[in-house]
Amino acid sequence: MKSLRQNLALNVAEKAGLLSRTVHIDSTTLSLYGSYDTEDQKGPKPLMGYSKDHRPDLKQVTLQFVSLGKGCLPIWMEALDGNSSDKKSFPETVKRVDKFYGQINAAPKMCFIGDSALYGQELDKLNVDWLTRVPESYGECKSLCNLKEVDWEETKDERYKIYPYEPQQKKERWLLVRSEPAFQRESETFYKKHERSFEEIKKLVWHCSCQIFHCEKDAKKAIEKVIQSKKHFYQVNYQILQKGQFKGKGRPKKNQTPDQFEYQISITGIASDYEKIKRERETLGRFVLATNVLNQESLSTESMLLDYKDQGEIERGFRFIKNDTFGLDDVYLKKRAE
Repeated sequence: MKSLRQNLALNVAEKAGLLSRTVHIDSTTLSLYGSYDTEDQKGPKPLMGYSKDHRPDLKQVTLQFVSLGKGCLPIWMEALDGNSSDKKSFPETVKRVDKFYGQINAAPKMCFIGDSALYGQELDKLNVDWLTRVPESYGECKSLCNLKEVDWEETKDERYKIYPYEPQQKKERWLLVRSEPAFQRESETFYKKHERSFEEIKKLVWHCSCQIFHCEKDAKKAIEKVIQSKKHFYQVNYQILQKGQFKGKGRPKKNQTPDQFEYQISITGIASDYEKIKRERETLGRFVLATNVLNQESLSTESMLLDYKDQGEIERGFRFIKNDTFGLDDVYLKKRAE
């Protein structure tokens, strides 16, 4: 049963043409300060969880938000426990919002849009359209992002290029996207990591070169272990030197055979592998979108990218809520009467 306020809001949205097909879902966390008793508390519980405020030392509650269309019209908001998981809560919220939106006669069928937490088997069980980012942990997604040669298609936005793809084991449409802004950000991070890794490997191989080994096999095993210990984009050149050791005192006689041999590693050079760096950089700034809408007339390939980019409106709304100027993110708990 819809309330009077809901009816008024829906009538306004309908007449203003705000009933959009695209629906965006996201969540944020609100941190709490002070001491409080949560044992008898009803509703959402302040708990430790993954902190999107970067305050893992504080308890929090989760705010889940659903908006409509490019205008980011709020149609659903709910508070959840502080340790709730987006992967579990998103499908439940989708189910409730779909039921609520279905009561509106003039509303088109919704297409839910969210980040990678929305993607998964729980969403497949619901009879809804969806568009989301594929988690990079999926093997096929990772392989797609690492393709060396891609027949890119241009888009209206020069910052993005796209490549349609059909996954092997899913009835979905995938879209590989190359983002120039993301490429620039990730390239800067990549080079910083490379510089740190370069300094670390120089220290490690130097320490290894100071060790003495009793056989050539042990020396080679030790230096190779150091080289393979980190993901790197450089080449380490070395040679293993054999040194004779003599028992007894004094200088050994000419042509005297050593009593035993010791082995030491000599580093002849460390240099960046520019070919490997170039190949790795080509895969930066990429991500994969997926949808179960197979009909391109309902959702075109380029619309997949454009609709997903509107997801940023919710994040901008969260930044407004957390702006200290307005104090909208302050949470007050009702004190139990004594």
